[in-house]
Amino acid sequence: MLTSDGYIISVDGNVAANVSMSAYKALYPPTAYPVTGGAIGFGPFEDEIAYVKDVKVIGSNGTILYSNPMTSDDLYYEFGVHENTDSVCLDGAKRDRLVWTGDFAHTARTLGTTTHRLDYIRGTVDFCFNRQASNGFVPVQAAMGSPPEPLPPPFFLQDYQLLFLLSIYDYYVQSADLNFVRGHWTNINAIISGMKLLIEPSTNLVGSSGFYFLGPGNGTAVTSMMVYTLRRTAVLATALGDTSTASQTQDALTPGLPPVPWAVTFRFTSDPGNSVLVVVFDQELTTPYLFSDERSWRSTSDASTMTVPLEPLPDADS
Repeated sequence: MLTSDGYIISVDGNVAANVSMSAYKALYPPTAYPVTGGAIGFGPFEDEIAYVKDVKVIGSNGTILYSNPMTSDDLYYEFGVHENTDSVCLDGAKRDRLVWTGDFAHTARTLGTTTHRLDYIRGTVDFCFNRQASNGFVPVQAAMGSPPEPLPPPFFLQDYQLLFLLSIYDYYVQSADLNFVRGHWTNINAIISGMKLLIEPSTNLVGSSGFYFLGPGNGTAVTSMMVYTLRRTAVLATALGDTSTASQTQDALTPGLPPVPWAVTFRFTSDPGNSVLVVVFDQELTTPYLFSDERSWRSTSDASTMTVPLEPLPDADS
């Protein structure tokens, strides 16, 4: 039962605990953690088992807010503790039991080169697509026991959508199972469409409207990952005979930052003359540590030089 200060827990009509939230309210703004917000759950201590039935949540005015006899199988999905319906890859099986789509990218490759249990890759892909949202994105951390229904947006870590698509591409490379890709092609295109909405038209970079793991918006890391992923999905599109998607994904972005005017201010201890020699190291598309065949921009030992004219500025200290 909720009170003005917290809540009371009763078992068979007997008060088992009277929880005051006063100490917590002093630490947070009034709207940060309202007493009446959120959900309810049951957590036996560590590996113990608890049996619960005839649950009621009563408001401070006596209104019954929630009532459940806890005897139906539907409650397993309601409380997110349903048994496995798919063979899934979890990040921290005894920690959070969540299917992280970004971490799945390297797991999929590991499975393909060790046990070759490709059924775990198919199961994880099916699991995520069964929970795909209306904006095309799959949940980045769906609970293993959650119901197989679309989860509402918004989603964070949008670059995890790209890593998830890469896991599907890697599955195809390892298995040549084009029928599996074909069965999810509509789902794959929905992710691609959702990610393209994050591209800034003025810069042709993945913009700052999302929240990313690999780097900030309007930066090279996420944009390079987008280019890499779209080119891999273009391979899938070509294999499926979808020439329209193949051309659109192949040419959607150009890697690297666009030319941007810049100015640099130098302070010299002696008169430098009217020009300065600038050394610019060349960039190359090379292989970073994360994926063996992924390429990204890195500086080389080769360099170009240019002589830049100097424009004297008034000394700020004078």
